[in-house]
Amino acid sequence: MPDLALTARSPLAGYDEDFGGVRIAETPGFALVSIATSEANKAALKKDVAKAYGLTLPDGDKSAAKGAVTFISSAASQWLLRFPHSDRADPSADVRAKLGGQPSITDQSDNWVQIEISGDRSTDVLERICPLDLSDQNFTAGSAGRTSMEHLGAIIQRSTKGDKFLLLSASSSARSFLHALQVSVRNVL
Repeated sequence: MPDLALTARSPLAGYDEDFGGVRIAETPGFALVSIATSEANKAALKKDVAKAYGLTLPDGDKSAAKGAVTFISSAASQWLLRFPHSDRADPSADVRAKLGGQPSITDQSDNWVQIEISGDRSTDVLERICPLDLSDQNFTAGSAGRTSMEHLGAIIQRSTKGDKFLLLSASSSARSFLHALQVSVRNVL
């Protein structure tokens, strides 16, 4: 029997391209863990998150970040936690160790492609394919929301640092999602 070895790789194999002022880059090396709780346990979870991560758990269409750790509100009493995680060990175990057994914790890392788009014209690029109002006045730093882009489900989060957005979409359609971004960049620039 032949020896076979599987090698993990990100959905876009580390794609990174600068289009002359707008950069699109996959961000491998980050885990995504879903955290959900009941309304009755939400206050306790907020205390645990503050103690473990030094962050206030965001509500509504918001996110909260400290360093490279980000909590993104994804639904009522549900969040995505994004943090650096380079090894293949179960990242949900890290979160469970910090937050205990009260919330429901599920590793979602392999289900999503994670892309950052940045640059002075990044908002213009996204406005062509995203139905949300991404103006600075409406979609302020730290804002997040579920949407669709070119008929593909996505979560978008505006960074607190300059013109940068984190985009999350299904890893199974990562190439189609990237293609939509590339076409939009070429139409804008």
